[in-house]
Amino acid sequence: LIIDGNNICYRAFYKFGNLTSRGGKKSALIFGVPKMLKPVLSKHNIEKVYAVFDGSRSAHRLFILPNYKERDKKLGFDAESFYHQRDVLMEMLPKFGITVVWGKAYEADDLIYSLSKRVVKKKDTAIILSSDKDFHQLITKNTWVESPRFEATLKPHNFTHYVPEYTPETCVDYLCLDGDKSDNIPGVPSMGPATVGK
Repeated sequence: LIIDGNNICYRAFYKFGNLTSRGGKKSALIFGVPKMLKPVLSKHNIEKVYAVFDGSRSAHRLFILPNYKERDKKLGFDAESFYHQRDVLMEMLPKFGITVVWGKAYEADDLIYSLSKRVVKKKDTAIILSSDKDFHQLITKNTWVESPRFEATLKPHNFTHYVPEYTPETCVDYLCLDGDKSDNIPGVPSMGPATVGK
């Protein structure tokens, strides 16, 4: 199992945002992430678990698009608390037998890609836990995406049931044309999702 650490942290932060410890410390990630992992670990026969986190934004992508991943600050988002809890979580996860993977100069997406290819090369199945559509392009018979958004394991045979707009093979083409608002990547002007899908 390869966990998209940033993705699950944000989900836990918004789902359990008001949670505090008995001492009054905010604990949405500390409580929420293990709670959200438990059903996934029970669902699959998992031998090894990795949690992958961002280091920094890709210099290569920033060269191509200087405002890549620049986002407006969300109201009510306590960045200081979020990153403090994330750091505590990264120290805590190895105590559960989960290997934490990150590199100062690397984005989690790139590390997850490399790690999934390494797992498959060893003749094992890689399961990526994330609601990020960017990972749809990696889906094969040996690489699945456990999607919290759809509450399903996305595989080649059931993918278009959940995502009818494109296939894993055409995912990159679709996303290039449509763009990605969450990463501040523009799509082709005057082309909406319906046109891109066609």
